[in-house]
Amino acid sequence: AHKAGKPTEVYKDFVLDVCNVDYKAMYEACKPLKELMEKTDKVHIVGPGTDLSFSIKGIPAIICAGECNIPDGEVFTAPVKDSVNGVIQYNTDSPYDGKIYKNIRLEFKDGKIVNATCEGGSNEELNKIFDSDDDYTVYPNPVVYY
Repeated sequence: AHKAGKPTEVYKDFVLDVCNVDYKAMYEACKPLKELMEKTDKVHIVGPGTDLSFSIKGIPAIICAGECNIPDGEVFTAPVKDSVNGVIQYNTDSPYDGKIYKNIRLEFKDGKIVNATCEGGSNEELNKIFDSDDDYTVYPNPVVYY
C-alpha cells in the first residue's frame, strides 16, 4: 500500500479484486491477441523519448492468465535476436543494488544496448549493469504450461 501511495484498505480491496478475476474468461479474451502477435513481423513503438523497432516473427506468444501468478493478465513474446534498433526511455524509478536510477534511456543497435543514460545515478554504473553479460542464451522452446 505504501509503495502504491494508497491507504491500506483501498489497496487491500484492489488486490482482492484483481485476485478474483475470472481468469478462464481472461484466457479466452487473450486468444485473439496471441494469434495477432504470432502472425506479426515488425513492431514499432513510438512515444515520448521512445522510437524503437524490432521483429517478433516466429517467436511464440504466451498467454498469462492466472495459471502461475495471481494477479496476472498479459500476453508476451520477445524480439528476434539482433532485430532491436532505436531508443526507449521510461520514467519509472528503477532501484538496483541500493541505488535508484531515474529516466533511464536505452539506445539499441542490432539487438544490443550501445548506450544507457539516466538521472539519479552514474551513467557509467548503469552501463556497467547492462554490460555484465558478454552474450545471452537464446532458449528456442519456452516453457508453456497450457
